[in-house]
Order: sequence, then structure tokens, then C-alpha cells
Amino acid sequence: MFEYCLDTSGLSNPYIEVPPTIYKTLWQIVYDLIDVRTFCWTKEIDSQLSLIRGDLGAKLREQSSHCCYEIGTDNWPWREYIDTIDEWHYVYQENISEYNGNRKNTIDLADLSIVALAKVLEKPVLSMEKPSPIFSSSRRLRIPDLCVSEDVEHVDFNTVLLQRRIVI
Repeated sequence: MFEYCLDTSGLSNPYIEVPPTIYKTLWQIVYDLIDVRTFCWTKEIDSQLSLIRGDLGAKLREQSSHCCYEIGTDNWPWREYIDTIDEWHYVYQENISEYNGNRKNTIDLADLSIVALAKVLEKPVLSMEKPSPIFSSSRRLRIPDLCVSEDVEHVDFNTVLLQRRIVI
């Protein structure tokens, strides 16, 4: 149950790059992982996941009520999550796109939410984002960079497949 905190790119990018029309067996395994609640996410990520088309989108919407953490429910430390989010809004203010004219190569509030969830639940974040280049401005920050900064594990789709010993 809930092994990874899911960023939208964690499954949507592979779904495009490794399509189920070619890799049916792989995607059936991924759908099964969704069914057994291997992935969890925040309300902010849920609104993005709801836009994914095809079988993947349908499967994620089907499991949303089970996998999406809601503020105020008793099954998780949501007060700690809110405290983390509040602190990070201040600490990372220069790096949050919504606070800086939606600047590219920065985190947005949904990204911040999924890393905060991972921090609170002590789970890795699954995303396909790459870290910002070392030579980039200190104002650039992506999910992997935030994970490093906050001591949260970041994994990509292939790493999840390897960790779960999924070989097709």
C-alpha cells in the first residue's frame, strides 16, 4: 500500500513514450499497481491526473478516492503536511512559478505539494523530471532539486520498474 508519491509526469510521460498500444503487458502491470494502491498523490496532483486521457487516465480517476490525500481526513498527518507547505512557501518563494510570473524551470505549487506529501509520509517521489543543470540560476528548482534539498528520495519510472523487479 502506497509506496510512492506520484507526480503527474511519473506515469503520464512514460505513457506517451512507451505507449500501451505497443507495450500492453507493461501497462497492465502498471494498472494493477494503481489498483493495489502503490501510488498516492495530493489534491493538486489529482486535478492534473484527471486530465490524462486513455486507459491510464481512467484508471487513475477510478482510484482517486482511495489514493488522493485530502486535508482534514484522519488517515495521515495532514497538519504536519500543512506546516511543511507553509514553511516551504516562505523558503522557496523565489522558486515557485506562481509567485514569479509562471517562470519556466521552477516548481509549481502542485510540485511542492507532492514533495511535501513524500516528506511527511517518508516515501519517494515518482516523477520524470530531471534536475536543473548545475550551471543554472539559483532561482531554478525542479522536483528532483527540491527532493535533494529536503532529503526526499526521487525516482523515475524505470527505477520503479527495477525496484519492483518488473521485466518485460
